[in-house]
Amino acid sequence: MHVLCGAPQGSVLGLTIFIIFINDAPSIISSKSTLYAENLKLLGPALSCEDHAMLPKNLQLLGQWAEAWFLEFNVAKCHIIYFGKLNPCCSYFFLGHLLSFINSKQDLGVNIDNEPKLGTYAEICCWG
Repeated sequence: MHVLCGAPQGSVLGLTIFIIFINDAPSIISSKSTLYAENLKLLGPALSCEDHAMLPKNLQLLGQWAEAWFLEFNVAKCHIIYFGKLNPCCSYFFLGHLLSFINSKQDLGVNIDNEPKLGTYAEICCWG
C-alpha cells in the first residue's frame, strides 16, 4: 500500500512527527484550547448566544482542517462536559454526529467532573 501522508506508528520519531503534524490545529479556531499529544480540548464560556454559536463554528473549522490534512477524528471519543448550573447544555454536532454528554472524564490521571465535590474526589483517591 502506498501512503501519501501521515506519521509512522511505533517508530521512535512517530509521535514527534505526529505532534509537528497537528501542532497548528489550535491556531485555526477562535476558542481556547489545549493540545497534549493527540488530545485536543476546546474550552470556553457558555454565557450568551454568541458563546454557543462559537463552538459549532470551531468544530466545523476542525473538520475542514482534518480533511485538508487527510486526518480523521474518532468522533466516538469526542464528548462534551457542561460546567455550571446556568449552562443551558446545548447539543452540538461534529462531522455529522451528535456529541455525547458525559459527567466526568479522567484526563492525565485527574478526574474532571461537571459537579466537583470533595467527597467524590476523596472516594476515587482513597478507594479507587
